[in-house]
Formats: sequence, structure tokens, C-alpha cells
Amino acid sequence: DAGYWVVAGMRDPLGRNRAKAESIMAAYPHQAAVMQLDVCDDLSAAACVDELLAETGRIDVLVNNAGIMYQGVTEAYDLAQARRLMETNFMGAVRLDRLVLPAMRRQRSGALVHVTSIAGSVVFPFAGLYSASKMATEGLAQGYRHELRSFGVDSLVLAIAVAAGTLFILLL
Repeated sequence: DAGYWVVAGMRDPLGRNRAKAESIMAAYPHQAAVMQLDVCDDLSAAACVDELLAETGRIDVLVNNAGIMYQGVTEAYDLAQARRLMETNFMGAVRLDRLVLPAMRRQRSGALVHVTSIAGSVVFPFAGLYSASKMATEGLAQGYRHELRSFGVDSLVLAIAVAAGTLFILLL
């Protein structure tokens, strides 16, 4: 609504996510685009960023908000589930950050926004793996904040919590 052009990356926007992609495009026909992006796949992520840079020449803000959450007894999850959760929630951010940072450093501006959760600071029972992934993402974001400042690039943590039907958003 503020006039920014936004690109939403999502898996399978022409298939199973077609309705969601079409609703985004219908709501913001001149301000939004949808591109194929799987944050767990190196080739998909690189293709998305390469195409976006070819079309626009720059990326001003990357919002890392892909995530999954498992709830249950932590020891009951197998290693494949733990890898999938970390691959999506943490490595997805690492992957996308690495792809957009060269352009942001060249333009001497940009922001990485890492969407996490209050669970990145407070561990709740039956959410140990999820909390671990969010803690890792917050550590990544904080490290980038120090390392990228001299390049004009900021790194932020947007921690979200829902309690009693109320949404809380903390910008760190």
C-alpha cells in the first residue's frame, strides 16, 4: 500500500499454490509479483534471485519468513524431521541471505529481515526443535548485523508471538 514492489516467493505457484498466488496478484496487480522459490533447494533459490536481479537490478529488502513447526515430544522426532525443520527454518535463511548479499553490498544498502518467534528466546515444552531453529536464525541475524553495518546493510530480527488471541511483534 506504500508503493513498494513486492515479490512473493513460494513453492509451486502455478500448481498447488496457484490460488494463493493469484489472490496476491489480484490484490496488488501493479505492486506484487509471485515467483517460484523453494528455500530448501539451492537451484530454485539461485534461479529466483538471479531472475529478480536480472529484472530489477537490485534487492532492497529480503524477508526470510519461510518456516515449519513441529510440536510434540522432542525426542520422538527422527533425524529426517529435524533436518527438514532446520533446512527450512535456518538453512533457508542462510541460503537466501548468501544469494542477495553480494547485490546489497554493491548497492551499499539493504536489509535482511529474519522472521522468528518468541520461541527463539523462550523454549516451550514440546517445541524444542522449533526453538532451536529460531535461536539459530536469531544468532545468524545478530552476527550479520555486526558484519554488514559497514556495507550499509542492516540485519533485523522480527520475533512474533501470539498469546490469548493477541499478536505481538518484537523488532530486534
